[in-house]
Amino acid sequence: MKQIVLKKTLLLLTIAGGVFTMNSQSFTFDSDVENYIGRTGGTTITHEADIEGRAVIQWNHMDNSQPTFESTNTIDATSNKFVRVVFQNNSNANNLRLRHDSGTPWEGSVGNIIANSTDWQTIVIELSNLNAGYTGNVAHTMYYQFRDGSTALSGNIYIDEITFQSSATLSNDDKNAFKFKTYPNPVRDVLNINTLEPIQKVEVFDLLGKSVLTKYNVMERLDVSNLKSALYLVRLTSENGISTKKFIKK
Repeated sequence: MKQIVLKKTLLLLTIAGGVFTMNSQSFTFDSDVENYIGRTGGTTITHEADIEGRAVIQWNHMDNSQPTFESTNTIDATSNKFVRVVFQNNSNANNLRLRHDSGTPWEGSVGNIIANSTDWQTIVIELSNLNAGYTGNVAHTMYYQFRDGSTALSGNIYIDEITFQSSATLSNDDKNAFKFKTYPNPVRDVLNINTLEPIQKVEVFDLLGKSVLTKYNVMERLDVSNLKSALYLVRLTSENGISTKKFIKK
């Protein structure tokens, strides 16, 4: 996993391959599969270094119906009652759900993802209703399932990030690893970004955690003219970590 240089304001530990902060734990698959493996029907997880500029894991579902993959990692389940998944779903799956290894229920409703899409999607699933085994800052095994009812899957599925976090939004979970300024705010067309950091990726999220815009190697200007009028979070990723700010689109 890529080494992260920390500022004084950010407390980070590396646990089981993930980046663990006081309020969230992210698996970003920069260099390996981070303990994610196939579970049913011969399914496998492989690391892919460059899918549209992203390091991801690819889930080889072997054309099964309702196959699953799993991970066993240390997660602070007492604090982190939401999971955020960033993925590309080229398959016919229209549902992403997950559960804890100690049994039902599954969490994640039918129709919560877009099928047969080359867009990068972000979904946030609440974990508060999982069984009593999902608690404590210990090793937890989680099962994940992309599915289309009982129909066999076809098409590629790439997963860019899985983050366990304390809220449904990003504001309480992404700590500012470096300083940057944005202006104007409110903004109509172009959001100016002022930072000394070499920015690798810029992402814009609505307050439900849905990704609405992603750009790579953005220098100083971000075109937000196509966004609807609302409050958003802009998240900048550099070699030194991640920082976020809110802005208003007129």
